[in-house]
Amino acid sequence: MTVVDGVKKALGLMPGEAAINYQCKIANKDLTVPTSQAVFNVLDPVSENSSVSSLLAASEEQTDKFYTINAILEGAEPNNSYGAAFLTDPTTREQIRLSHASEYDLFKYKQSDKTIFFNNKDIRCTASPSFVSGDLVTAFVQLKFTEGVPYLDGYFQKKETNDSEPTITIKDGDTISLSKTTGLKWGETIEATLTPETGKNVKGLIIDRGYAQDYAAGKSLNVFTFTLTSTNYLSIEYADPGTTPVLQISFTWFSGDSFSPLTGDDLTSQVASHISTEQKDAFDKIGSVQGCYPGAKGLWFSSTGKTSASFDVSLNVRTAIRAKVKAYRHQPNCEDALYINGNSYVPTSSSVTTEFTINAATGSYINNLSFAFNSADKNTYIYSIMFFK
Repeated sequence: MTVVDGVKKALGLMPGEAAINYQCKIANKDLTVPTSQAVFNVLDPVSENSSVSSLLAASEEQTDKFYTINAILEGAEPNNSYGAAFLTDPTTREQIRLSHASEYDLFKYKQSDKTIFFNNKDIRCTASPSFVSGDLVTAFVQLKFTEGVPYLDGYFQKKETNDSEPTITIKDGDTISLSKTTGLKWGETIEATLTPETGKNVKGLIIDRGYAQDYAAGKSLNVFTFTLTSTNYLSIEYADPGTTPVLQISFTWFSGDSFSPLTGDDLTSQVASHISTEQKDAFDKIGSVQGCYPGAKGLWFSSTGKTSASFDVSLNVRTAIRAKVKAYRHQPNCEDALYINGNSYVPTSSSVTTEFTINAATGSYINNLSFAFNSADKNTYIYSIMFFK
């Protein structure tokens, strides 16, 4: 920093008298080391009251000044990956970044785990021993710039109760109903019910908080929950066609069971007890079963000693436009062809699953998958069957 009229402006020193000790690197002939001391006064710097809006509009010529600002602390969560916290204006919702530029800061970025660290034991912290997201804080700061973008460096002086009501904004054109719209509180959990556009499938609900974006937590396919911060801009993200799960069956619960042929009732009840609640309505049954056994790698499908083997998986809904089947070879050198809806598929490995994709014809749906070996002594392991809309 530059010194103007004998005054050097910097954060990190308490008001009072201070001294700098000097020691020469070259000793005298008598081996004594020349030393000296410079004594100076540390002045209590004068700050001016400002706002997030004013500091965002400030010029780089104003970086020598100190400011006192009252705003909401945000982005101080342990999972912050942006290298900074933020101050949000309680009225305008504008945000300015807090970052560190010296070793004296109360707020620092730990590169090792990408978290914001608050050195609350610093003696300049005159009030609360801790600061967390949602606090209305008074900060003593210096305006700084990086690549023309303003940010604040300094420390917190106190915090107050944050009575500012959060705002929720919904993207134009998106239909989202909320469990609560008035009397909102910072940190409160809100439930959002989405009504997707006709023919589209919801991938998730995005909350843009200004300083970060994240996904809401899913309760069901179109119901989500999220935690309020100062600014909450909601938008629906849609999935690509054929990527939203309708039914996912993983034949992984057989290990340790007794080895005996499975019936259609066996498989239907077992699948129904292992799929998610949201997918139970989509599942109908597994029928036409012969040559199905519990196996360590999934469902062992075999026509050994028989002329054929088969089973069908049927759905209760007409929404699936794509299916994926994962299977293993029975043995490394086994090249048996598995028939799915009449088409031939050959797994390529006995240690890594091979994935087969079955697409519905344009304008149609996949309501049933039929698996078959049409000749004797054919074997494979069916690891999973998945349907997507």
